[in-house]
Amino acid sequence: MAKQIGWLVQDVNEAREEHANENGHDLKNAQKFEWKRNGLRHSFISYRLAAIKNTAEVALEAGNSPQ
Repeated sequence: MAKQIGWLVQDVNEAREEHANENGHDLKNAQKFEWKRNGLRHSFISYRLAAIKNTAEVALEAGNSPQ
């Protein structure tokens, strides 16, 4: 899966650069898109906890302890 995420990040950065060039924007000082390690997992846990408000159940679903 890591290769596919790397390709996605590369595609996003290339598309941003292309868009900037087409619209006359300068991306020299712009921050490139970077993938956060475990970003999807952390997001799932945060949103799931907000939705069901049950720490023990979310911990079980995510495969870690409630602490």
